[in-house]
Amino acid sequence: SGNALDVEFRFPAPGMEIGDTIDVYYSEDGIDWTYEVMSTVQDLAGEPYVVFTANHFTQFYLGEEIANFVINNDATNTTGLNVTLNSSVSGATDMRF
Repeated sequence: SGNALDVEFRFPAPGMEIGDTIDVYYSEDGIDWTYEVMSTVQDLAGEPYVVFTANHFTQFYLGEEIANFVINNDATNTTGLNVTLNSSVSGATDMRF
């Protein structure tokens, strides 16, 4: 009844190093994503985990900051139907375009 309680979420982060930072986003519809918080990968029982608190249950996305994202080797335009995407993303399990 109007009182929001924070809940601690713990997600496994295979392939990430303890101390890495990762951005956490949430979505109500799986399409529009809103930044929630930046978290640091923690050691839980010898395994890397992303740990953060939130006062809502919804869809969460854990994504590292992207250093670069290049389309068609940085071409200014294209008339082709196919393009090449280059990204420095690591540790991602899902991507949507």
